Amino acid sequence: MEIGVLSEYIALPDQTDFQMHSHTGYEIFCFLEGDADFMVEGTRYRLTPGDLLLMRQGESHHIVFRSPAPYYRIVVSFATLAPLGAEMEARLLRPFRDRSAGEYNRYAFADFSEKNLRFYMERLAAAQDEEQKFCFLLPLLSELSDAFPILREANTAEKHHAISSIVEYINLHVCEPLTIERLCKQFYISRTHINRQFKKITGATVWEYITVKRLFLARERMTAGTPPTKVYAECGFRDYTTFFRAYKKHFHASPRQIERQ
Repeated sequence: MEIGVLSEYIALPDQTDFQMHSHTGYEIFCFLEGDADFMVEGTRYRLTPGDLLLMRQGESHHIVFRSPAPYYRIVVSFATLAPLGAEMEARLLRPFRDRSAGEYNRYAFADFSEKNLRFYMERLAAAQDEEQKFCFLLPLLSELSDAFPILREANTAEKHHAISSIVEYINLHVCEPLTIERLCKQFYISRTHINRQFKKITGATVWEYITVKRLFLARERMTAGTPPTKVYAECGFRDYTTFFRAYKKHFHASPRQIERQ
């Protein structure tokens, strides 16, 4: 099991370098210094040093800088815990899986400081090999799993309700013929307003967001065995060429490569 760790200090962060994106694996983000908020699927979290945020596969997110103050973060990523067995994997991944997109992402340092979450992230950043990383990742995931019910009870997420409702609607109907016009009618909002607000909150245009969601769904179904020539229509793409180009642009690989794995 490969564990990726990024420890990065940026003296003068540029917002253009931090656009909305998502991953094919799990990510734990630790905010250590800066003046910023964090957006996950339309939910905005105000950051303080020591906060952790968890994102699962396909969960769009990006940081929003409030000022050009120096920025310091540690990011840990991994694709699977399958070697631990299904029961242990399910327990440790509860904070990632057992929630709706954009909910209960943040573990605020002030609420969970006694659980040493930041300590484990710093030890992961200092680890010299995969074995050391694994030794610190497991207790961190265990602490997060134990803290998850507390976080859900506190319900500290700061939602932008209008955009969050649109995000939820898109996720429920992502395989259907979605258009800006359909969303405008559904939510009684103008085309100009929905485009401006959606981009401001999520970091992506409505169509970019829909496309990314469809791509991750297609990737998931292809991994389960559905051929690319069938999955594109199931996931809302109008033709295979459009799907192929979008998939290759986002994942830097062709859909056929999953079939060969």
